[in-house]
Amino acid sequence: MKTIVNEYLSEEERNEFKSKKIPNPAFGLDYLSPIIWTIDKDNHTFMFECYQDREPPHDLTFYMEWHGTSNSFKLHQKWLDSNTRQWSLVKSEINPSCNESKQAVIAAFKELLLVYGFKGIPNDKSNEINIVFDF
Repeated sequence: MKTIVNEYLSEEERNEFKSKKIPNPAFGLDYLSPIIWTIDKDNHTFMFECYQDREPPHDLTFYMEWHGTSNSFKLHQKWLDSNTRQWSLVKSEINPSCNESKQAVIAAFKELLLVYGFKGIPNDKSNEINIVFDF
């Protein structure tokens, strides 16, 4: 059974990100400096939201580290009803050094999104929403 949770990064984890100076995949803005993430502790896979477009439709860009490779995804969200969010894939950038198929990376990303819920905030009841995908 996988252990996927939303959690706050420790100070040590935040400092580790800062030291890596990973460029933000959203238009090259600054470096990544997450505060919260959704992490699969068994597989050392994690993701977090790193940017939301200012202009409509306000798409979200996520960073995902999977088996040591950096990947990014731009998603469009649509509310189907007051408790169901549908995610649509706008763009994916799968690291070419990834040894697995693109479909495997996307499947792992979807598993993380199911736990991410509304905003990925740890212990927040608003994360308990229905998530559906059209990709």
